[in-house]
Amino acid sequence: MAKGPAIDKKVVNFDPDHCMESLEMIVKDEAIQIGPVIQAFDQLVILLERLGTMFKFITMDINDKTGFLREKRNTSLEQFSTLDEMIKHDEIICSQRKKVSRSNPPTGTRQYQLLHRSLKLIFEFMKRVVNNDCGGKTSSMAWEAYNESPLPKFHPFMVRNAVKIAVYTLPYRSKFFKIAVPELEEEKCLEMMKKGCFLMEKWYNNAEKKFTEFNLHDLP
Repeated sequence: MAKGPAIDKKVVNFDPDHCMESLEMIVKDEAIQIGPVIQAFDQLVILLERLGTMFKFITMDINDKTGFLREKRNTSLEQFSTLDEMIKHDEIICSQRKKVSRSNPPTGTRQYQLLHRSLKLIFEFMKRVVNNDCGGKTSSMAWEAYNESPLPKFHPFMVRNAVKIAVYTLPYRSKFFKIAVPELEEEKCLEMMKKGCFLMEKWYNNAEKKFTEFNLHDLP
């Protein structure tokens, strides 16, 4: 098997500059480059995991989906270079709306859409932290962000209820910055998060337009 591109190397340490660079690369190209997408999610997972078990239900899923895309890019970089290329390749298979099974393996487009749903939760949560919503209660911020995202629509009651309980493990906003981003002073962290939220929302909306264009929303 050929070696994957250097840009897909697993990120194990949070780097604020690298995180911002990845997000900027994603929004710079309307086709949405998959390499920077993987790198950005690696960085975001590190931040979420620092907050404890609350986000485990999405970080495990994110790692699984980025791992899938990494593996596929090792075998067919051209097909998995951008979201546009993946959609073109997968459009017929995805449009059949069949559930994933042994005879119908997951496509890059479907795996990306699962990442896409989690992205909405992440930037909605971070926007609330930046704006100091909910009286500083990050538990309320996370619960609102979860319900603002597409995720509850695809989660059974038990998962939704588990999330509702897990949010109470989150620290208050006054402690959030030292736990989530100890590399930066609070003022710098807020500046980074504000810019990051803007870029993530732009990225999300760009991908959302593509799924609308090809009628590929809500893949099973």
